[in-house]
Amino acid sequence: MYPTSLRPPTKRRPLNLLAPGKSDWFELDAPVGATPASQRNQRQDTLKLEVGLANTGHLDFSRTKGPTSYWGQKEDKALRAFQQDNGLKVDGLANPGGPTVKTLENKIGPRLAPFSPPTPDDVDRHHTALTEPGHGHLVTEPPALDLEGLERILLPLPAEQAAANQRTVEALLGTVDDGDLPDWAAKGIADDPDSVPVWQDMFLRLNRHDPRRANLTAWALLDRLDRDLAVKLLGGPPPEKTPLGVLRHEAEPAQPLTLLRPDFDPGMVIQAPSTAAQMPEPRFLGRLMEGNPQNASGLSNDATQDRESQGSPKAENNRATPDTAENDWRDPERRRRARHGRKRHTSQEEKQQDTLDTLRKLKEMGEQHGLDVSSRLLDHYMNGDGSSVELDGDWVRQHPPVEEGIEKSLGHFRDWLGAKEGSRAEADSHYGQINDWIAQSEPGDTFTITGMKWEGGFQSGWGQITTDQHNAIGDGKVVGLGDLELKRQENRITVSGTVTQRYEDDYDFKKKGLLGEWFPQGVAVGDFHLSRGHIVALENAERVKVFEVTSTPWRYRVTGTLTVKDGEVAESRIRFEPQD
Repeated sequence: MYPTSLRPPTKRRPLNLLAPGKSDWFELDAPVGATPASQRNQRQDTLKLEVGLANTGHLDFSRTKGPTSYWGQKEDKALRAFQQDNGLKVDGLANPGGPTVKTLENKIGPRLAPFSPPTPDDVDRHHTALTEPGHGHLVTEPPALDLEGLERILLPLPAEQAAANQRTVEALLGTVDDGDLPDWAAKGIADDPDSVPVWQDMFLRLNRHDPRRANLTAWALLDRLDRDLAVKLLGGPPPEKTPLGVLRHEAEPAQPLTLLRPDFDPGMVIQAPSTAAQMPEPRFLGRLMEGNPQNASGLSNDATQDRESQGSPKAENNRATPDTAENDWRDPERRRRARHGRKRHTSQEEKQQDTLDTLRKLKEMGEQHGLDVSSRLLDHYMNGDGSSVELDGDWVRQHPPVEEGIEKSLGHFRDWLGAKEGSRAEADSHYGQINDWIAQSEPGDTFTITGMKWEGGFQSGWGQITTDQHNAIGDGKVVGLGDLELKRQENRITVSGTVTQRYEDDYDFKKKGLLGEWFPQGVAVGDFHLSRGHIVALENAERVKVFEVTSTPWRYRVTGTLTVKDGEVAESRIRFEPQD
C-alpha cells in the first residue's frame, strides 16, 4: 500500500466526444461481480459498472452517496436485477465484452459518451469531501424539481383521498426507500391519467417534510412515465438530467427552467425538525389512524426520543466527527459504516419475533378499524393450520381491480373462439386451436369442450389502499373454467355454454413475477417498516403458514356465432351474460 502522498495517480483516459456510445465506460479489464474468491474485483472496473447500473435505475446512489468502487451486496443485487429485467443470464457476473456489458452499453452508452469515467482516486476524494462543507465531486442525484409549484396547478381532492395521501406520506417518512411505489404510481397514471392530481398532492405533502426525499421519489416516477404524462404531472417539461456518477466539473450547468429550484443543493443534509409537530416520527401506516400513540417498535414518542438522545446508533452516525484519519474514505471501517451504519447485530430469532409482533399489532388495528376479513386472514396466516379459506365471491367482486382479472379471463375465451392470431389464447394446451377442429369437421358436427381454463391476473395499485378488500385480496388472479358446445352449420358455427370464474391466490408474500406488493397483501392497513423479505423469512422458518385463498364462484352464460371462410374463423360474435 502506498502512502497517500506517494501513491501513483490513476490514469484517466481523455473525453471521447467523437464516437458517442463507444467510450471506455464499457471497456473492462477483468470480470466484475460474483468472481472467484481468488480474483478480486478491480476498482476501476467496479466503478464503471456501478455508474452504469445507477443510470439504468438498478443501483441507488442516494443510499451510498455515489459510487464506492468496491463490490458488495447492493451492487450484486443491482447487477442481478439488471440481468433479470433484460432477459440475460442471471449470474451476477459482467464479463469484458459479454452480453451484460453490451446490453448496458446499448441502454446508456450515448448518455455517458460525452463524459470520462471517474477514477478510484476521484471516488476517494468525493467521499472524503462529503465530510466537509460541499457536496462532493460526483453527480449523485438528479436536479431539483419545483414541487412547491404543484400547489398552483393542483385540483381540489376529496377529503378522504387527501387524508389517505397524508397517511401515505407520513408512512414514507419512516422508510429508507420507495419499494414498488414508483412502479405502482406509473401504472396507475398510465391506466388513468385523471389520477395525476392524487400524486401531485402526495408529492406536495412529502416535499413539505423532506424536499430531498420528495425530489428523489418524484424522479423515480418520472423515469417510468411517458413524456406527455411527465409533463402533465409536473405542469411543464422536466429538466434535463445529467448522468449519475460523472465528474461534477465535466457536467454542463443545467439550463434555467421553471421547474428548477436555484436554492436546492442536491448534496445537502436534510436536518429533521426538532418538534413532532413539524415532522412526524417514522411510523407504519396503521399507526397513522387516530388513537394509537405507539410506533412500529412499540415505543412511545418520548421513549423513542430518549433512546436516540442516549447515544443510539442513529444519533451517533449523525454526530459530526473531527477531521482525523477516520474521515479518510480509504479506511475500510469507514466504508463499512457508510454502507451499513453502526447497527446492533440481532439474531434471526429476534428479527423474526419482531416481525411477528408487528403483524399482530397490525391485525389488532385492522379489527379496530373494521377491516374484518383482512384481519381474519392475517390471523389464519400466523396461527392457522395452512388450510384454504374461501371468500364470498360477491364481496371479492366489490374490489375494482378484480374486474380487470374477470375481463382478461373472458377475453382469453373470446380470443380462442375467434382464433385471434398472436394472442395468448390462440391455442389451448389441451384443445389446440379452433381452426384445427374446423379443418376436420363437417356440417352437423358438434365439438364439446369441458373445463377449458383461462386465467386473468390483476394488480391492486394504490386507489383502494384503505379498503378491506385491498388488504385481504391484494394482487391475484381470476380463474375461468369453460364448458362449451360448438355446432357446425355449413359456414356458420353456433356457440353455447357457461364460464365459471372464481378468485384464487396463495396467501404469502413472495413476489412471483407480478408487479408485486410494496406493503404486502393481507396486512391490515399496511406497514412501511415491514418488508416482504422480513415476512418471507418467517415463511422459510415455518413460523407462519401459507395457505390458498379462493372465492365462491360466479358464472356467465356464453352465446355467439362464428363465421367460417376457407376453413378458418373469419368473424366471431361472442356474448357473456352474468347469471345469478
